[in-house]
Amino acid sequence: MKKLLLLIITTTLFLSLISCGKITEYTKEFSYIPSYPGTTLKSTEPANEQGFSKAIYLVKDTTISEVADNYERIFHDDGWKTTDNQKPTVFTVEKEKHIAVIALSQIDKDTNLFIYTK
Repeated sequence: MKKLLLLIITTTLFLSLISCGKITEYTKEFSYIPSYPGTTLKSTEPANEQGFSKAIYLVKDTTISEVADNYERIFHDDGWKTTDNQKPTVFTVEKEKHIAVIALSQIDKDTNLFIYTK
C-alpha cells in the first residue's frame, strides 16, 4: 500500500512539474525559429542562392548585448546549439537540419535583430 501511495504521489508531482514548463513560441516567418519577445517585424526576404531566408525585427529600448544573451538562452532552451559565437554582434545556432545566423545592430536605444536561416 505504501508503494502504491508513493507511486501516486511521485506521478502527481512529476506531472505537475511538466505542466509548469515553458512553452516556446515561434516566429510566423519561420515556424522552427523561437521568437524573441517584444519584436516588431520590419522586413523579410525569400531564400537566396545559398538557401538562406532573412527576416529583420526591431526590439525597442534594449542593447545588442541584452538581446544576444537573452536570445541565445531562448535558443538553448529550445534545444539549439551554438556553433559560432561572436557576440554581441553575431552568433550561429543549429538544431537538426536547421541553421540560424543571428546578427544584431544598435540604432539609438533600439536593436535591429537580423535572422538568416535555412
